[in-house]
Amino acid sequence: METRFIKDLAIALIFICLAAFAIKAYSIHKKEGKIADQSKYTDISVNEELIRKINTIEASIVDRKSFRFNVPTDPLRQDPVIKDRLDRLQEWENMVANLVRLSGTVVDEDKGAVAIIDHQGTERMYRVGDYIAGRRITKIEEGRVIYSIGGSYYTMVVEPKPQRPADLETGQDITEYNY
Repeated sequence: METRFIKDLAIALIFICLAAFAIKAYSIHKKEGKIADQSKYTDISVNEELIRKINTIEASIVDRKSFRFNVPTDPLRQDPVIKDRLDRLQEWENMVANLVRLSGTVVDEDKGAVAIIDHQGTERMYRVGDYIAGRRITKIEEGRVIYSIGGSYYTMVVEPKPQRPADLETGQDITEYNY
């Protein structure tokens, strides 16, 4: 073939492609004109005011997640943030009542050994094999008790009863701020 025919063929193909693109663009423009300005779902859609409220709530949630409180209790709970003398006294009494504390031991060769253990505010006598608060007493010696929990052995030694805090003893009403 001659180069002149190849050149004419290339020009004809370019012209056909341009014509096809023009027809496609015109059909797209016609379809775009048929689209309504408002959707048929406009009456049930979210309006701008509601979108603004949702964005405000989302921003508040993000802000609260990153906020660090300086009080030891959750401010959303109704616990007192300011603790007075009675609150501190009740906390101390609860702490002492939940202790498992060895008050003393008595080792008698005739009757065997006895451990005096303070638990839940009462002192009782226990012997080897007895259970207290999920602990099994395995051995009682002078001034200490060996007990087991779940196969592990631990030692409990004689301890004095915890003293009340000084401000609770004197009766002073010192207000503590927990922030």
